[in-house]
Amino acid sequence: MDRSHIFAGVAMIALFNGLFSPALALVIALMPVWMPEFVSPSWPMVLFTSALITAFGTLLISGIPAAIYERLAGTDETTHTSLYIWLGTVVLISLPALQIVIAVS
Repeated sequence: MDRSHIFAGVAMIALFNGLFSPALALVIALMPVWMPEFVSPSWPMVLFTSALITAFGTLLISGIPAAIYERLAGTDETTHTSLYIWLGTVVLISLPALQIVIAVS
């Protein structure tokens, strides 16, 4: 599989987690801390930005094991193995969101 396809899968799963994660409620509750004053706090804007923050956090956290693998392996560039580690980690992080979607449907 091409490296760009693996990364696209990682990004799509992170977006899925951003929309349905249990952490989304926490990010929404902390809206007065992270949302700037000049942005109108309408519900669609809060939901959209909260989902993006959660998805971006998922990407960052799930990339840590892949970065550790690359450091220990001593590679200079990203390999398929590290991308698969990243994909597996993002799937593990997204399991609570999948459980929520299954429970609702």
